[in-house]
Amino acid sequence: MSSTVSKQEIIDLVISLLTKDEIENLEIRLNGVYTFENQMNDAFDGLTSIHGLEKAEEEIKNAISFFRSSASALSGKGDYIVRGFKLIDSLVRTLFKKNFERKIKK
Repeated sequence: MSSTVSKQEIIDLVISLLTKDEIENLEIRLNGVYTFENQMNDAFDGLTSIHGLEKAEEEIKNAISFFRSSASALSGKGDYIVRGFKLIDSLVRTLFKKNFERKIKK
């Protein structure tokens, strides 16, 4: 059984598959710059990867393909950012599970 891919490996893979223009359009500028990489890092916090590299790459490519097909019809940067949130949500649902720590008081 292959080991699971790390959150940073997933982020790096997503960034490597997006174009420079896509990455720049996904930045949020409110009191500074909130990069797409930072957005993913925050969204993936507290989650555990469930796939190895090969399956993760397949899922990421599918999510980016859907993102690109839906983003092509968008009119403005705000719409593009919303698509970015949906891309992150899709990645969270397909690549991760939540970490649940049980605290049993005796």
